[in-house]
Amino acid sequence: RSALDPREVEALRERYWIRQAALGRPGRRGEQIAANHLRKAGYEILCRNFRAVGGEIDLIAKRRDVLALVEVKTATSSRFAPPEDWVTPDKQRQVIRVAEAYLHRNPLQDVTPRFDVVVIRLSEDGQSLRHIEGAFRKGDGA
Repeated sequence: RSALDPREVEALRERYWIRQAALGRPGRRGEQIAANHLRKAGYEILCRNFRAVGGEIDLIAKRRDVLALVEVKTATSSRFAPPEDWVTPDKQRQVIRVAEAYLHRNPLQDVTPRFDVVVIRLSEDGQSLRHIEGAFRKGDGA
């Protein structure tokens, strides 16, 4: 940023916001796409954007005896690391802490918690989705 003229920085900001508006708030849009995918796959969405202990789980869904605690990552560009790589060990630890708080407040019988990641890629040409079941586990370095 310091190497750019202030007018160039402002032009880049404006371009960024125009792109964000064109894509329609990518994070929220990605969460809605993920929720629709999970419903079609037979999951019941129990909770969206559950917040506790300084973190959030995007989607909590149940199918049969599995409780999927889902982190949704939405990308609008392929210039950066793959979205699934954004779920770092620190982020995994945070999601696990929030999941423990959820389960403490909402004890569920006969379910196995599973940490999933849903990757959404949005572009002007369309979208793609990848559901990574069991993306990480408590004790995997998280």
